[in-house]
Amino acid sequence: MDQNEFDNLVATLKQKAENGDVRSIKDLGDLYYQGISGKEKNVLAAFPYWKRAVDNGEKSIAYKVGMALSTGDSGIKSDSEALRYFLIAADTGETPAQYMVGMYYESGVGCTSNTAMAKQYYRKAALSGHGQAQYRLGRLQLMTQDEEYFHWLCCAHISGVKEATEILNDMIAHDQTGNGLEVVQKEIDRIKQNGIAPADTGTNNSGGCYIATCIYGSYDCPQVWTLRRFRDNTLAKTWYGRLFVHVYYSISPTLVRWFGRTSWFKRLWRGKLDRLVATLQSRGVDATPYSDKHW
Repeated sequence: MDQNEFDNLVATLKQKAENGDVRSIKDLGDLYYQGISGKEKNVLAAFPYWKRAVDNGEKSIAYKVGMALSTGDSGIKSDSEALRYFLIAADTGETPAQYMVGMYYESGVGCTSNTAMAKQYYRKAALSGHGQAQYRLGRLQLMTQDEEYFHWLCCAHISGVKEATEILNDMIAHDQTGNGLEVVQKEIDRIKQNGIAPADTGTNNSGGCYIATCIYGSYDCPQVWTLRRFRDNTLAKTWYGRLFVHVYYSISPTLVRWFGRTSWFKRLWRGKLDRLVATLQSRGVDATPYSDKHW
């Protein structure tokens, strides 16, 4: 477009933005980012409008705002503010944002270091196929002796992360049984056949909260703690509740294996689960750490 067309479009969007049209605020930021040529990538000019749009509920560009604050391309470098916007994006299911949140919590930059939160967000991204998240999750789990570390390192190897391959090669080289290569290959074959989700979600019952774990990224997080309490303390008290649980556990692993990495599946279930969790918590079901009951 020429300068006149650009100026007219800016004027139109500014008028709509002044009337509170959030989409126009976002579009104004996009326009300044692209410039007249459409290829300028002017983050500094776009940033105020992107940030204003997110602050008014336009979450789709929260990751861009977080990156601009993280790199300083916004004219302001603030790790704590970057994390705030990455969290907004991460909670909409945006995989790169989930990975960035994991990195912030792991490093303690812009926040207090929190390994549990780092694992939770890395796992969300890892389940969506993010190779570096798989590697960092596996490495953290290896350091804390979590059982899933081997699985995630194998996933990262499949994703082409060299650091994960190096760790697996080192494990094979130092294996005293002589079966290290066979064990690694067996897990790689299982992942390729069955998908990224670990074979065991960590529950002591007939199965885990497969869909909830897929959506929220962890078996141990406030939303899933609430759902697990509801399962054990309400559903498990009646024969029809137990039947529902057993049917759910017979179907949901396959659904997660087939569709767990797709955005439509996560959007479909996220709203339903959020509403259920909110209802349960409003009725007094806790969201604190929880150990499963045997039944």
